[in-house]
Amino acid sequence: MKFRFNIFSLASQSLAIKFTLFILALLLIIISLLIWLNLRSTLDIMNNQNTTFIDNSQNLIQKNFDYAITQITELLNKQFKETTEMMTASLTQATMQKGKAVISNLSGQIGNAIANYDFGFAVTAFNEIFKNDETVVYAALIDSSKNAMFYKISGNFLTKKKNIKDENFYDNSEYEGKTI
Repeated sequence: MKFRFNIFSLASQSLAIKFTLFILALLLIIISLLIWLNLRSTLDIMNNQNTTFIDNSQNLIQKNFDYAITQITELLNKQFKETTEMMTASLTQATMQKGKAVISNLSGQIGNAIANYDFGFAVTAFNEIFKNDETVVYAALIDSSKNAMFYKISGNFLTKKKNIKDENFYDNSEYEGKTI
């Protein structure tokens, strides 16, 4: 009977070892699953953090780019406005100085002609001014009582422009012979 007991005991020990091994294998699988799930959740957290970081970085870059473009646009608009104002003032001053020079020169020439009762010289002088300078809009010769003896409008600024072949580069104004 002892022999049987040993066989039974051996079989029971073998079953116990198998059961223990099965439990250990099951525990190993559970631990592996837990580690895998923990690793996966860690990777998901890191992926979410990376996505959030990238999104935040892109938003920050876009805001900085928009700010830089706005600042450059404002600076360029300010410089353009200042340059335009300076050029306008300069051109206005240059035009006034040119006008004064033309008037001074013309008044001396016409003064001598009028003193000699040569009124045709004024018409010829006006025609030459309009012919040679497209920036002159009108010319007038006014007496001391503010009557326009001659008031000519350049053909360059009329709706029907004068041709170079035309003899006169001006038209008479409606103000000619009237008090201005």
